Amino acid sequence: MRVLYIDDNRINLKVIEAMLGIRSAQALSAPNGEVGLAMLDAEDVDAVLVDLRMPDMDGFEVLRRIRGRGDAKASLPVCIVTADPDSNLGAQARRAGADEFLTKPVMMADLFAFLDAVEAQDPRPAVRACP
Repeated sequence: MRVLYIDDNRINLKVIEAMLGIRSAQALSAPNGEVGLAMLDAEDVDAVLVDLRMPDMDGFEVLRRIRGRGDAKASLPVCIVTADPDSNLGAQARRAGADEFLTKPVMMADLFAFLDAVEAQDPRPAVRACP
């Protein structure tokens, strides 16, 4: 599984990369929305994690641009991630088209539950390693 994580905070990127590594998922990291969207154009990914509060382009704008694409990537599973304590943000994120909403610090079990849901909906056959 390949997961694109967009966050302007380098430490947050490293933490999520480490969690994805534990899950044996490949992490692709972007430091802002513009770079993340460019990476989405160039790379095949299975899911997107995007920080809500970034200086140049917030997570809602990134989500809007992903959902507005004219290709299959418009329907990629997207999870909004935030440290913002506003309890209404989860509902806002889902109304905007997010598949999931996680708060920081992200709990590994919550991240893995999102990835499990992504894998459960993936119509491609699983690739299993030979013993």
